[in-house]
Amino acid sequence: MTDQTVDQKTSATTADDALKTLQARFGEKAIWREDREGFDSLVVNPDNLLEVATALRDDYGYDYLASATAVDNLGWTDDMEMVYHLYNIRAGINGGSEALVMRARTSRDNATLPSLISVYPGADFQEREAWDLFGIHFEGHPNLKRILMWEGFQGHPMRKDWQEAYFEEDHKPFESRWPGGHVSRAEEHNPYGKNVVYPAGFTAENYRDISETSNYAGLGLGVEIEGSTGMKTDTIVVNLGPHHPSTHGVFRMVAEVSGENIENLEPVMGYLHRNHEKIGERNTWIMNMPFTDRLDYLSSISNNLGYALAVEQLMTSGGFKGYTGPTRRAELIRVLTVELTRIVNHSWATGFFLNDLGAFQTPMLYLVKERELILDFFEAIAGSRMMCNYMRFGGVSGDVPDRLYSPA
Repeated sequence: MTDQTVDQKTSATTADDALKTLQARFGEKAIWREDREGFDSLVVNPDNLLEVATALRDDYGYDYLASATAVDNLGWTDDMEMVYHLYNIRAGINGGSEALVMRARTSRDNATLPSLISVYPGADFQEREAWDLFGIHFEGHPNLKRILMWEGFQGHPMRKDWQEAYFEEDHKPFESRWPGGHVSRAEEHNPYGKNVVYPAGFTAENYRDISETSNYAGLGLGVEIEGSTGMKTDTIVVNLGPHHPSTHGVFRMVAEVSGENIENLEPVMGYLHRNHEKIGERNTWIMNMPFTDRLDYLSSISNNLGYALAVEQLMTSGGFKGYTGPTRRAELIRVLTVELTRIVNHSWATGFFLNDLGAFQTPMLYLVKERELILDFFEAIAGSRMMCNYMRFGGVSGDVPDRLYSPA
């Protein structure tokens, strides 16, 4: 390793610096700057994705893949793309490093990209999610199967051309809900909907679920082993979750164990996935606010605010006529309620953390008692203790009641 390489690894390298040298090394057809307005990123030819990513990691110190996210550009460029955010951890410690954003595009009809697991092992689950929800196939991925939806699910639900069951119209919001006001549910008129897709040849009588077959594949079921005492036995499979106090319905680990040793482990998730993104496409802007309550049901008002701020930023940048932003009082109420939400969340987390450490029940009950006092306040201002639905674009749903200003 040269001194120059060491310096690059321990100092922030800009995207422009990396682009110049990478183009000189791999050619201008391998990597180029994004030409779409507002996109500060580099575009990499899929044929060169592995070698460019390796160079960014080894020669420029971008050793951390923070996220790998799929995007469907239907109606714009009509292709699919993966967006990678890379960070230089050493430069972050020594002087600050901004993310280098890298994109790789593929066609809709044959959505295929090379897997980056060999360069960034953390790409594993993120690529599985992109395959599951967007249908991008990653060549070289050692375990490319669904991660949120179940095996056998038809289609990839985050694609823009995937239609939600019972909602047949192509454009959202649907006329059955808006703007005519004559609300009805499509399944009331057509219980099977033309876009409810079943596997070819599907009947209820011959249906056989393959999800468990996929989960147990590769765990060595029935493999005979010889223990330290010479006694022959089999490895066994233990399911930790989803019906377990620690995983409480949202996560499961399928563990292959031999005595006290864990030989293999298959994480199984998706039990709580509700695809809020797709629901958000169906709804109008304001209709999405209650759904943000459910993203983290211990921090509903904080999630309300994050969504409200995003929409308000769009209103500001889009020149929304008549929008002047929240009033000073609304801003103060927002800060107050979000800070109380933070305390509620941390009280709950700390109490149950102590519970898991063995200080059973007592510390948790003290902290939950304090939390309940704040929930009383939320109930007074929003009418609900947990799913508050309190923020609105430009303010909040209602002022703080006068009776809360005094103990009386």
